Amino acid sequence: LEGVKIRIVSESEAPQGVALSGCVKAPVLCFSPRELGFAGADDAQKHGLGIGSEVSVIPVLSTQGVNEEQTMANVMQTHTQEQAEINARAWRQLGEYQKRVEVLTYVRSAPRGHLPHPGAS
Repeated sequence: LEGVKIRIVSESEAPQGVALSGCVKAPVLCFSPRELGFAGADDAQKHGLGIGSEVSVIPVLSTQGVNEEQTMANVMQTHTQEQAEINARAWRQLGEYQKRVEVLTYVRSAPRGHLPHPGAS
């Protein structure tokens, strides 16, 4: 999944709301702004996702038992080690993603050519 990209495209490029481009090793899922929940292209642009913008997919796997078997395992505290390991790995991946987003937000908020030190106020 790390090669997958999401691209914002015009309504005419994705008349059904979604289109696929790219290749097997680097697929690009193309979404119209409305399909992603924006009011339209102008609204997406206001949020930094104008037509042609691409976003990388960061895969994070997390599972949650929602049936009676998993509920009983949780209550009885049996067979929960594997679930705990999966959750810990997902938590680490999510934390790494959060750090990337924080750095990107920090860099984008700095005036062009004037990137202050992260600890500076």
